[in-house]
Amino acid sequence: MSEQDSPVFPPNFFESCPWSIQNDFQSLKEVGKGKDTVIYSAVCLPLGNKIVAVKIYDKSRLASTKVRAIKREVAMMLYFMRHRYPNVVELYGAFEDESRYFIVMEYCSGGDLLEKLLREKKAISERRVATMVAIPCLVTLRCLHAASIIHRDIKLENIFLDNSGRVKLGDFGLTMCTRQEAAISPVGTVEYMAPEVIALPPVDAVVSGQVRASEIPPNTEKVDIWALGVTFFELVTGRLPFEGKDKLEIKTNITEYRMSGFGPHVSAQCQDLIRSMLAYDPADRPSAEELLQHSFLALYRNKVKLSTAATQSPSFSLQAFTPGVAMSPTSNGAPADSVSEGAAPAFESSLGGSSSPGPSVRLGRLKSWSRASSTVSSKGSAAHQGVAGPQNIVAGPTRRVLSWTMAKPPPEEQGQGIPDAKSSMVQEVRQAVKRIFSRKSTLGRGAEIGIGHL
Repeated sequence: MSEQDSPVFPPNFFESCPWSIQNDFQSLKEVGKGKDTVIYSAVCLPLGNKIVAVKIYDKSRLASTKVRAIKREVAMMLYFMRHRYPNVVELYGAFEDESRYFIVMEYCSGGDLLEKLLREKKAISERRVATMVAIPCLVTLRCLHAASIIHRDIKLENIFLDNSGRVKLGDFGLTMCTRQEAAISPVGTVEYMAPEVIALPPVDAVVSGQVRASEIPPNTEKVDIWALGVTFFELVTGRLPFEGKDKLEIKTNITEYRMSGFGPHVSAQCQDLIRSMLAYDPADRPSAEELLQHSFLALYRNKVKLSTAATQSPSFSLQAFTPGVAMSPTSNGAPADSVSEGAAPAFESSLGGSSSPGPSVRLGRLKSWSRASSTVSSKGSAAHQGVAGPQNIVAGPTRRVLSWTMAKPPPEEQGQGIPDAKSSMVQEVRQAVKRIFSRKSTLGRGAEIGIGHL
């Protein structure tokens, strides 16, 4: 079956969109660069001189799998916009010329949450995390997961701040619909990978036939819950829950569940929320809907207008889209045929502005850093997708690498994580993961085609 005939892929949006980079955009300024793409801020004339982000791909450098990923990314963003999924980076258009693909989307001038932490030089208070990040992001995940869509690369760097300081989930280059494809590739960012993602075999093993795709238990939406739990942990503590001097040590600490302590300034209710999201067995992690009912978030839910989109979300189908996308944003940033609402409060203006997280918190990996990417594609290469803020300036094929000289927890925090591999809890979770991955996948033989390569 050809790529265009496959039900997994949408029609070619790029051919019939009337925009051109020469005639419809002015004042292009490079704000980011990745392995396959360069991102510019620009003035979009058809949108009334609106400042947008333009992601440009060089066709000559793209493998066929990357072209598939680009089409899927645009299809996902269009789906989110048409159904008014809250708190996602907006898509405005997609077009191509002889040598390049162009994706035009919202320009998030506030940067991302990692930059937010670096600017504030301290962890963010529980109240602000709950109202400005946790509830909005969980509402968004509730919508995605209701349509069997998983993001697969949630992290601080992929949660952006728009012009008003509201969070927007972006970078949908790894996003997939599990009704149409099986998530059996170990993709994402190592520091945010759930144990079941790390346990997946390398893509090369599947391609070479060493491992049958139908025998691999596919990941579920619970990988997003884990990654968001890691994100919340970072925001309230200033460091990662599973640290290490390199990626191998981080993976080991995740699989052996050697988790850092929270510190005395983090409330018991907040800790309970995050620990539930970081449950080793994905079956033990709550859904986004269940997390929105957690007692910790219940304290703040009346501060945020919740969306009802999760229960209204139609079935996801990439074939349902019209080619030649050129969308005009409405006053609330969504097309007119949208069906739901709900937005995050602004970071600086809401609830009386910023507030102290309490006791001084060491920022761990955030103390010193340089930019490069730690995102792992299916081939193991660095990848940069998404919309960069004006400070997301990068060089070469990488985006962000942090200096992994992790400061040890202070004496009062040491020992709050799992002490050693002999712990009975470690043994229990090891046995649990063995049980999880000893189960055979229910995927049929037909599911092996085109699965897990992105």
